[in-house]
Amino acid sequence: MIRKVISVAFREGEQVYLKAEPDKTRIVSGYLVRQKSVTYGLAGAGEETWHQEVEIEKLPGKVVVKGFKK
Repeated sequence: MIRKVISVAFREGEQVYLKAEPDKTRIVSGYLVRQKSVTYGLAGAGEETWHQEVEIEKLPGKVVVKGFKK
């Protein structure tokens, strides 16, 4: 069995924002792991969208939404 460790920059439940839309916060809702990349699912305003790490910024401080495990 081959085992591969995936490193992610953002955790589920963490509040983030898109660099293109800094006025709208979103919540990391999941990950899509491909052979050479990780895409992040972001939930906000009643929809979920998928983005690359370079498009996303963390909010200052550690902000995690209740209901998500640490």
